[in-house]
Amino acid sequence: MNLIEKHYINIAELSKVLDWMVHQYWYIQIHNDTNLDRQDWGNDQSKLADSLITTLTPDGKINEGFIHGKTPIKDPYHKSLGVIKGVWRMPFGWDNESTKQRAPLVWEVFDKVNKLFFNDEFTLDGHGEGIRATRQMWQDPKNHDLPGWGKFLARGNSPSIWTSYANGRPNGMHCHGNLPEQKSGAHMDSDGNPDNWDGYYTILINLNPIWRPNSGGEVIFHELGSDEKHFRRGYGIGYAKEIVAHEPGLVMCYPSNYIHRTIPNVVANEEERFQQKLAFRVRKKA
Repeated sequence: MNLIEKHYINIAELSKVLDWMVHQYWYIQIHNDTNLDRQDWGNDQSKLADSLITTLTPDGKINEGFIHGKTPIKDPYHKSLGVIKGVWRMPFGWDNESTKQRAPLVWEVFDKVNKLFFNDEFTLDGHGEGIRATRQMWQDPKNHDLPGWGKFLARGNSPSIWTSYANGRPNGMHCHGNLPEQKSGAHMDSDGNPDNWDGYYTILINLNPIWRPNSGGEVIFHELGSDEKHFRRGYGIGYAKEIVAHEPGLVMCYPSNYIHRTIPNVVANEEERFQQKLAFRVRKKA
């Protein structure tokens, strides 16, 4: 296959899963420079959570009311929560069977595109990702099926198991600009070794039914470089090589060791919803 393979699915076929996701919990991160301190969430929550766990409105704002059913918030988008940073994640599963059981609608989308575009050659046994704030799930009785459930996880520990998840960009992120502590978002989906590819890929599916050409959201792919290093993993990041637009219904597949980053949203409006993708970290079947 080419380094980046692109296909298009009828966006109407994704409406059911997109509508379902509006009512699920997202795991998000903020830059807290106001009065909502994670340490004030209550004893249980402060020990188990690293970030906010909340439902979102269709246009990407944090729902007023409660975070994870515990903490009341007022005017959450602008005053209580400070500056939004990072991306938002909604984890589903760590392999075929767990995704099928925990999020049947998501599994249906993966199964459809896998058969329609990739000759059913992929499995969700890929390079797992750790997702901030999910560690409370390892203590939740509803999640006995999680690998290693019941284990205490220290703050900041994000088990890298998730190969099926939703990936979102907050509408407010671009409006506030980049934060000083944010480093380059260019990264690999593998373990950070450019040579450790071994048949692993990432499939991204754009869920937004409406997205204007100047609204941002492009994925930029980079060559390997030598001067600029990834701030945590140490591999070199070269100049941008290819830009892929956030087109509705785009299904994109690329090798997991291809360096990339995503441009934040430029325009925030209720019509488009916030930028949403389904992300699948996959491996070619043996």
